[in-house]
Amino acid sequence: MTAGRVCEMDGSVCRSKGCSHCCTDTAMELTGGDMARLEGAGHRDFSTSDGKLTNRDGRCIFLKTDGRCGVYDIRPEGCRSYPLVMRLPERQPVLDRDCPYRALFKPTAEDMIALEDIMRHLEAEE
Repeated sequence: MTAGRVCEMDGSVCRSKGCSHCCTDTAMELTGGDMARLEGAGHRDFSTSDGKLTNRDGRCIFLKTDGRCGVYDIRPEGCRSYPLVMRLPERQPVLDRDCPYRALFKPTAEDMIALEDIMRHLEAEE
């Protein structure tokens, strides 16, 4: 099952700055659709027992040594929406304060709706 809408924040900010800050010590929750895409591409052992993205040596398992994402085209929904995250318990979309370039992102109403879809999806899968 995949989310109805895809939040696709413009990753050009991260690429232009050479930033992969969000890929360190990540606690990214994976949807069933995320897992299916990654498994369908032949990836294994990328999730923890509680359905989060695996870290190796404090970095996302898919973060390459050059700082780029090794699964960018099929990356998890939460990665696509970052730095737009859901503040809980208020359930309010906000730009993550830990993102060093958050001021350069301009999420749209469509991005916020897509993030809500991701949240509903994760809750339905629990």
